[in-house]
Amino acid sequence: MVGQLFGYFIEDFAIFFDKSDTHFINMMITNMLCRMYNSYEDILKHSVKVNEISLIVEGRVVLRYKDKQEESFHVLNKNSWFGEYECMFEEKSDFTYTAVGDDSNILVDMSTNPARSMMGSILNKDNNGSGQ
Repeated sequence: MVGQLFGYFIEDFAIFFDKSDTHFINMMITNMLCRMYNSYEDILKHSVKVNEISLIVEGRVVLRYKDKQEESFHVLNKNSWFGEYECMFEEKSDFTYTAVGDDSNILVDMSTNPARSMMGSILNKDNNGSGQ
């Protein structure tokens, strides 16, 4: 049923979901929260503990080392994501992530919450076959 309702979304993020089992996809999709950001609004600040994976549905996100005064060094476009590494290893963000674009260009951030426990469940399943 998740595939029927969210097939377009899964296709848009095919690289993220590629080779994922149905259990992982279902957990990710059913735990998503939709957030909208205005242009130049910070999504995640430097040195904050990351507990969500953000998938960029519309718009772009720039990465800076610390704050808005610094020059951006990387741009994440539509159908990109961030936060998965930090969630898995309980790390703080090394960067500030900021939505960018025209004022009419709104980033929709489909965040999985709580990503850490979901990923832990999947990793445990892979390690011992039980998911527990």
